[in-house]
Amino acid sequence: DYINWLRRESVYSTPSPKAKELIGYADSLDPPPHPESMKDQLVGFGKYASMTYKELYEEDPDYINWLRRESVYSTPSPKAKELIGYADSLDPPPHPESMKDQ
Repeated sequence: DYINWLRRESVYSTPSPKAKELIGYADSLDPPPHPESMKDQLVGFGKYASMTYKELYEEDPDYINWLRRESVYSTPSPKAKELIGYADSLDPPPHPESMKDQ
């Protein structure tokens, strides 16, 4: 969604004052979850369905980067979005433009 896009983009460039205000407002209403509270959640989809977020993040970060790349072209499922958000909270994702050609 637009707010998450603004959050991701603000990692790579300075957002406008209005964008900062919007991000701040969204964070006050719905703060991003803390990674510690998400680490034991099951992935719940695909070949890693029975793994936790933490296990997948540590064992196959390339899969998470693949999900990130795919989310540039299509809207990920709610569970995939959540997993990407978990990974993004631990390390900033590559810039979306750099992911399009991979």
